[in-house]
Amino acid sequence: MGTEATWLLIDYLFRQTSLARLTLSVFDFNPRAQHVYEKLGFQVIGVEQDDLKVERRRVNSILMVLTREYYLKK
Repeated sequence: MGTEATWLLIDYLFRQTSLARLTLSVFDFNPRAQHVYEKLGFQVIGVEQDDLKVERRRVNSILMVLTREYYLKK
């Protein structure tokens, strides 16, 4: 359900607005979310090192982007 809901939102934003790109970050301890975003067309553009500290552990954020142009070509 989450993948489909996210796809519907992305589809609406790129077809009904003038938005050119979507960006997001996902913590590296959440590979399932990263997989969903990649399946929807998001591409990794970078990593923010030590973006979050959880119980003395530093966590990286994976930066991702999806452009209107790329999405509409799919």
